[in-house]
Amino acid sequence: MKSASLVLIALVVACSGPATAQPPAASQATSISPEAVSAPSPTWSLGLRPTATSTVDFACRLPVSAGGAPGPQGAFIDFPSGTVTPDPAAPEVNSLIRPGRDLYGYYPTFYYDRPYSRWLPVSRKAVSPDGAHYAFTDRPLINPPGPLTRATIHVVAVKTGIDSAFDGGDWTAPYVVLDFAAEGIYLITDYGVYVGLWLMDPTTGVVARIANLLNVQGSAGSNVFWVGTHNPSDRHPVTGSAPNQLERLSLVDGSRVVWFYRPGSSVHLISQDASGDPIIIVSGVNWSELRLVLGPGIDRSIWTDGDRVPVISDPISDNHGTWFGGPDGIFLYSNANGIQKVSNQPGYPANGCL
Repeated sequence: MKSASLVLIALVVACSGPATAQPPAASQATSISPEAVSAPSPTWSLGLRPTATSTVDFACRLPVSAGGAPGPQGAFIDFPSGTVTPDPAAPEVNSLIRPGRDLYGYYPTFYYDRPYSRWLPVSRKAVSPDGAHYAFTDRPLINPPGPLTRATIHVVAVKTGIDSAFDGGDWTAPYVVLDFAAEGIYLITDYGVYVGLWLMDPTTGVVARIANLLNVQGSAGSNVFWVGTHNPSDRHPVTGSAPNQLERLSLVDGSRVVWFYRPGSSVHLISQDASGDPIIIVSGVNWSELRLVLGPGIDRSIWTDGDRVPVISDPISDNHGTWFGGPDGIFLYSNANGIQKVSNQPGYPANGCL
């Protein structure tokens, strides 16, 4: 599964650590409505475009998550009609929150596992390629007394619900799931003695460090990773040594190539398109921009933050383009049409549109 962070794009300005899931504000929690909302809002703009809802020219069904609002968490949007159908099989959010545990965001993201027709309380990157297992790390909400100072990595079998628990690293710097790949679960942490990129055997729980790296932001597959780094030639950094460039690292041949650099900004990977090209957020003081990076030094703008621009996040790509969600609706980016609002239903894509 390719990386996709739960970053609220309009709120990211200058982070210095890896993109990590953050809990949405209570006012941003959304709910699934039995009917699609048809009236577009005239008050938001995407760049120079109003966000009137566009009708797509293809047919598919997009699973969406309500993003943590009370009630069932899943629905499907049928295109091109835009009809929203709640899924009665979708779980209630409260049933997926483990008391006393920190799932890196009180409102968990959700993924629709098509092979098993199940809604899972994790992002796409934490689900195995065959959909049979998913993984997450948890830890006590507060520093526990006594010897309990370790986090836990859970590997759950989707079909049976069997939960295998393994050591998740130090409580203060637990492993975070970067990618559940065919060869194992890639984990990262940027703090303490466990800093680096790790590979875990999901059957035995054995963890091995494969690279001593900071700020590994995503997996491109085939032992290739995206790494945020700081170019010291930047005379006006946004915040200290925050990453201002994105590098492509191959562990196959050891090559590292700078794919994007912008001085005076903070650069973070948020996803990849269907071709594997990185989608990044470039942030400065009071501005942010989404860019698609097609190769070293080759990129184009997808979306620019301005006044009254809706929050969009959780991108998932398929052969139609890249889907984004938010409290204002569902958006689709394609090379042919740019970014368009395609539904007024609040929520977040929970898989591709098939």
